Amino acid sequence: MKRTIDSLGRLAIPKPIREEMGMGIGCQLEFVPDRENGVLLLKKEKNVCLNCGGKKNLLPLKGGGFLCKECLPKEI
Repeated sequence: MKRTIDSLGRLAIPKPIREEMGMGIGCQLEFVPDRENGVLLLKKEKNVCLNCGGKKNLLPLKGGGFLCKECLPKEI
């Protein structure tokens, strides 16, 4: 599958690939340039906070993804 980078630098990952790789809303990816092969590698970060990217004290969200205890809304 081919995709084009838009004028804002965005790249859409095709739905079949997202589904196969388990990439949902809020999934964080790391772009790793491979200058030797001319390829960008995407690395899916597992179990990270959707707000800060932290990896400790994570709580699962109903819609998928995680929030760390530090990013949870505080009670009033």
